[in-house]
Amino acid sequence: MTQAAAPDGDLTPSAWHGVELHASGASEVRIRLTKTGPDTYAVAVADAAGAPALSVDSLVLEARKPLPRAAGTGAEEGTLLRLEWVPAARHRPPTTCAA
Repeated sequence: MTQAAAPDGDLTPSAWHGVELHASGASEVRIRLTKTGPDTYAVAVADAAGAPALSVDSLVLEARKPLPRAAGTGAEEGTLLRLEWVPAARHRPPTTCAA
């Protein structure tokens, strides 16, 4: 049995087409990727007995793009989160009623 080479580079899924769940609950699966174009793959997932669990007609993989850096926030390159200080509303002391 020969194994296909893994896609080169740091790739991320960008589009899924024709996804179908055939069965759920498998504790072990095998996945077969079949190259169908320069950046597309068909995906077949089977359980330990070989029965289909999931299929994907077309999965598009693209090179991961660096995330934009938030200007002036000190955010690290490629992060989604940043620290931002927001002033709290002024607290008013509770009012009391004289009876």
